[in-house]
Amino acid sequence: MDLLQQFQAFYRSENLLQEGTRFLVAVSGGIDSMVLVHLCHSSGLLFDVAHVNFGLRGEASDGDEAYVWKTGQLLGLKVFTHKFETAKEAAEKHISIQMAARQLRYGWFETLCDAYGYSCVATGHNLNDQVETLLINLKRGTGIQGLTGIPKRQGRVVRPLAFATRAEIESYALENGIVWREDSSNAQTEYTRNRIRHTILPVFEALNPNFLHTSERTMERLSADSQNLDALIATTFPTFDATQSPAFISLSTLTALPSPAGILRRLLHNLHFSDDQIVQLSRKLNERGFEVVSESGKNRLGVEKDVLRLDLDEAKQVPEGETLIHADDVMVTLPGGKKLILSPTIPGPPFPDGKEAVTVDFEQLVFPLMVRKWSPGDVFQPIGMQGKSQKIQDFLVNQKASRREKEQLVLLVNGNGSIIWIPGYRPDERFKIGPATRNALKIALF
Repeated sequence: MDLLQQFQAFYRSENLLQEGTRFLVAVSGGIDSMVLVHLCHSSGLLFDVAHVNFGLRGEASDGDEAYVWKTGQLLGLKVFTHKFETAKEAAEKHISIQMAARQLRYGWFETLCDAYGYSCVATGHNLNDQVETLLINLKRGTGIQGLTGIPKRQGRVVRPLAFATRAEIESYALENGIVWREDSSNAQTEYTRNRIRHTILPVFEALNPNFLHTSERTMERLSADSQNLDALIATTFPTFDATQSPAFISLSTLTALPSPAGILRRLLHNLHFSDDQIVQLSRKLNERGFEVVSESGKNRLGVEKDVLRLDLDEAKQVPEGETLIHADDVMVTLPGGKKLILSPTIPGPPFPDGKEAVTVDFEQLVFPLMVRKWSPGDVFQPIGMQGKSQKIQDFLVNQKASRREKEQLVLLVNGNGSIIWIPGYRPDERFKIGPATRNALKIALF
């Protein structure tokens, strides 16, 4: 079976791509994404192309963009391109360039899917990428989840080349005369992934020529075990929610299990409790009053009479300060950690519910917009009240909002001071879509 046949069998068996439904292919111009474009086109699938220019390699980055654009035009595809100031974004957010690039890339893909109705975004991650991720996580130290590789489906992102080795992809490219752009940074070994790719993987393949596929089977088994474990934990601790504060874990249920520490690692994932803290706590479950504080110094987990009580960082839950949103922003991170995704959209139904997302008349907006905390004197015109004004304080009383909900509340405010939307509740009447609306903007809260 050649690579094209394997590709078709894989995306069908894994239900990654739907024939007859249009999706996006993320194309860098490198060999993996160019082969993915060729495979999708040869399979008669409906798709368009999205390319991100991260602006990190000067003329080479611009050359990649031009090449992807030309390829899409030759194939009769719609091509979306966007250039980001990635280094500036990383510096402002105090994160790595790789992390900034990832956030910008996937945030923009979400925007395109919302704006144009694409079902998903296909990326060119292959089996080598999967195994490299496995080894990176082993190097760092990980649990079962870190040994499952890159998910074949993750939200809207699908990876229909996850079955193919880099060697198989290169062979297919050469056989079919596919031209690609080579990123010179791929040969540099100062990056962990590149070092594993060029120095570690060849050693394993020398020991076992089938190492990539052996690892693939291992990751599939571990992924199945991980899913089963998640299902069992959800059944065993049905009321625990790590996003709520306070949250409670039954001590009697926890101590009845063979490894309380193992379960706590799973339940408290991403809450910044160290492994040493979790092990220490699991040995003190019978000591009422014993407490550990997360490495961030803010989340707390303590032993009470018959439960473990989790209290989350209050600063995370109550956003402080103000956030400006400019006309060219596609994703904005709010002080509390949530994000607003902004995407142009067609001014017609169906409309969002007004709680998690709104569609507003773009021409009524004055940039920069602002996200800020509410104050008792704020007034808006709740949609559905025929233009009548109401104090937000009174609106929240009518909504039976709790004290905590009121403390967490923020507003999306127009540049002229008018309130556009109370995220989680209701938009303002003045910004709703009407018959005369020519341009609309969807704003979604994540």
